[in-house]
Amino acid sequence: MQAVGQLLYFIFLVAVFFVAPLWYQLFYNMSSSIYIAAVILYICFTVGYYLIYVLMNTYRDRHGNLVLLVDNKKTVVSGGEESMSTVLGRGVIEPNVDGLMGVKDIRPSIWKRALIFSLILLLLLLPFLLHYEEPIRYQQIVGEDSNRDAIASIGQILRLKIEKDAPDDLKVLNAVTKDDVIIITGSYDRVEVVLDLAKIPYTLISPMKLKQFELKPSQILMINCPGKLMPDTFPKLEKFVAEGGHLFTTDWALINTLERAIPGFLKSSQLRTGDSVVSIAQATAESELLKNVFLPGGSPSWWVFSSHPYQIVNDKVKLLVKSDQLKRQFELEPVAAEFNYKNGKVIHTATHFYQQRSILTSRRQQRSGEDYIKNDLQIDIARLEAGFAERLKNVKAGQLEDTYSVIRFIANVIIARKKSQAPPR
Repeated sequence: MQAVGQLLYFIFLVAVFFVAPLWYQLFYNMSSSIYIAAVILYICFTVGYYLIYVLMNTYRDRHGNLVLLVDNKKTVVSGGEESMSTVLGRGVIEPNVDGLMGVKDIRPSIWKRALIFSLILLLLLLPFLLHYEEPIRYQQIVGEDSNRDAIASIGQILRLKIEKDAPDDLKVLNAVTKDDVIIITGSYDRVEVVLDLAKIPYTLISPMKLKQFELKPSQILMINCPGKLMPDTFPKLEKFVAEGGHLFTTDWALINTLERAIPGFLKSSQLRTGDSVVSIAQATAESELLKNVFLPGGSPSWWVFSSHPYQIVNDKVKLLVKSDQLKRQFELEPVAAEFNYKNGKVIHTATHFYQQRSILTSRRQQRSGEDYIKNDLQIDIARLEAGFAERLKNVKAGQLEDTYSVIRFIANVIIARKKSQAPPR
């Protein structure tokens, strides 16, 4: 029974001081700084090693002295042996001032071993943590998905709003087919989820399939972040846009694809925003892509995750959406921009298609979602599907406003592309 107890205690120590801290940092909530995470892991590993070393290498004799196991043999400090048990300290035999054998507390030496072991273990883990920090953080945010209910609600709201504001646009949107919209998958964005909820059909392909995929000038190609494509597909992208195709990219797709396929219009700053939500504002009143994206009295915000602020380097580029918050922090205000390239068009946004989270700071944003639908969108709640009201209980006005502005912008881009397919009269 004693051996079983020791085994269970050993498993407990490993779980508490090694497995649990790693699991928490990797899969639940990584600390704000990778270095803070490293310090937390270092402390846990050190304490865990110390307790396990004590468990495996020490026992107490009948007088309560700590005895070190050496070569699987018990070295007795005084008196006979007693049964082994776990302890929180240990000792070794050494002569005392009277020339007699006594016990020296060597817990400091155990801590030294623990510190060295933990440092080595951390140095082995740190390259992995540094390399995968962003994917880990993104997956944790995806798991949290605080805007899940808002995003699930906005697809139905979008169509009712377009029907109210621009019935002809809704007809165009309803005419969109899966051959009109091509989406390239990405590990940091999910526009396909947004389009599914809005019931907008599309064709989904992986970056590896683009080379063999037949692109048509009548289509719009949407590239999810990070937009890492094979370099040999860049000429194909350039040709697609030059012949009349529309290209819609987000965030890292600028530095990974757009700058290399169609250079000379937008330039990444190489800076990073971190995980945050930035307030946005309309930069022009002359684009159909912004139709009813910004409602009267509204103050939407869009989500950025380790995003690259960028600068406009060509006068042909039209700034659509800007952010004073980004301007104050990075001296770069562009959020969304568009430009014509030969017979086609390119749209880029520094934010993501999928509005993962919102920050509610004002009373207006903290209103109920139902109030936002009635008073801001001016939609009759009775027209919404059964069970919609139940979902709205967990949604605030600010969350709906943010997600609506994103999906309305996406819908406007797709509608504009579909309209441009029509032959001139």
